[in-house]
Amino acid sequence: MRPTTSRVRASMLLAATLLPFSALADTVHLHLTEVGSEVEATGLAAAKVAEGTRYGLEPLSDRGSVAMAHALLQEASNPEVATAAGGGAVEDAQEAEGLGQDSVGRDREDSRPRRRGGRTNLDLGVALGFNSPSGIFGGELEYRAAPWLGLNLSAGAGAWGWRVGPLARLYPLGEVRTSPFLEGGVSFNLGGETTTEIDGGDVRFTDRLLTPVATVAMGLRQAMGPMYLGLRVGWGFRLREDNWTVRDGGPQDILTRTALNLTQHGGFLTSITLGMSLF
Repeated sequence: MRPTTSRVRASMLLAATLLPFSALADTVHLHLTEVGSEVEATGLAAAKVAEGTRYGLEPLSDRGSVAMAHALLQEASNPEVATAAGGGAVEDAQEAEGLGQDSVGRDREDSRPRRRGGRTNLDLGVALGFNSPSGIFGGELEYRAAPWLGLNLSAGAGAWGWRVGPLARLYPLGEVRTSPFLEGGVSFNLGGETTTEIDGGDVRFTDRLLTPVATVAMGLRQAMGPMYLGLRVGWGFRLREDNWTVRDGGPQDILTRTALNLTQHGGFLTSITLGMSLF
């Protein structure tokens, strides 16, 4: 009977020795199973994972693994933290990929301001007209100092010689694709020389002098992508009337006077401009 009793006592001693370890192993196994099946990765903070992993990798440290599992479960059980962390990560990824979506998964429109049709900083165009500040043919350069204000410089060839003048344009609607405007300015006609052949074969020379003309007009600027089309109608007011001199000092003949009256800048004006928005 003694051998049997000794074996029974040895078995009981071994069981008593292994019982604490088996209990600890069951506890650790239970926590790890819960982490793997119920914890959402998107709801976990990176700092918690790094901290728990660091402690769990220490040699012969079961306490670190248990602490990591406990911290992960506690973090995941907090709905506010999980939602904020998960939502922030998803939004960051969507913004990086340009795939912003609303709450039902539909793509959101880009909230950044888009370039509107008609927006410009500098216009350059060529113009044809009658009595216009840019002459019979010429060009225009306009700088948009503000969405509602344009500073324009027009120049060209007219019947009274070359002309050049500054203008200011007011755009009540600002920078839109179809933009009406009001303008006012002064056109300086540089003048020139007129020759007339009179009876007896004599040639008379008349000097057309520098003549300023105030202009007012209304018009429309139509944007067409990088191009634009401009139309205007208005009136010119001569600030100096009959501004010429006969070179030989003699009287002015009727033919020359008629020609000069017809070529003076003033009265009804109109023009059409085709140009490009440079900036």
